[in-house]
Amino acid sequence: METNKKGNLIDIDLKGFWTWRNMYEEEREPYVSQAGNMNSAYIKGVIEEEKNIIKPMKKRDVLRPDYSEDT
Repeated sequence: METNKKGNLIDIDLKGFWTWRNMYEEEREPYVSQAGNMNSAYIKGVIEEEKNIIKPMKKRDVLRPDYSEDT
């Protein structure tokens, strides 16, 4: 892998784009596979996080004091 310390971000992005575009499917496969694994791990984390979210109570679910016994 080459480093480009003097190039700007657009030049670096273009070089990456054309490198990717000119790769054969067999060359891309390890990167695509790794991206799929990372995406799966991310989705699992999001689902786990969603399970642990405390959901706010709705107004109708709030317990109201019952004053009927005091009278």
